[in-house]
Amino acid sequence: MCDQATEAGGLVPPLQSLTKLASLRRLFLAQQPLAMELPLASPASCELRSVIRFLAAKKKSAKEIHEELCQVYGEECMSSGMVRRWVRDFKNGRTDVHDEARAGRPSASDETIAKVEAAMLEDRRTTVRELCEKIPEVSKTTIDKILTEHLGYSKVCAKMGTKNAHCRPQAAAS
Repeated sequence: MCDQATEAGGLVPPLQSLTKLASLRRLFLAQQPLAMELPLASPASCELRSVIRFLAAKKKSAKEIHEELCQVYGEECMSSGMVRRWVRDFKNGRTDVHDEARAGRPSASDETIAKVEAAMLEDRRTTVRELCEKIPEVSKTTIDKILTEHLGYSKVCAKMGTKNAHCRPQAAAS
């Protein structure tokens, strides 16, 4: 009586319907292309260019390459125009996937270097932090870079000095 009520009331589908539904689901899933659940997050530029170079060598079109990149890395990985540019560059003989060195704004001008050097020569025992206070328009990082890379100073006993200077312990008072 229970079986008749459930079948008649439509609460539980008959066994044939369940097996038919399962086989339809398997058929549907078999026809779907496998897609990655999550795109790879924030790939490096050289990684994307390496993939472009590889697929361009396999004679894939720029459009196909862009579609594959979007499938794997997400829609915002690289524009189609940039993909076309890189495909063209690789077809024209470029082999390096890294950015070329380019001229940019120098971090320290000659004027800034002169200011830092003059402030340093006023008091050889000054610290980088004190130089920042004397020259507020120049950042601490830039002052440190000027002292070490441009002027050749190094840290000596927590103070800046020439590379040949050594830290000498003070003699004990007798």
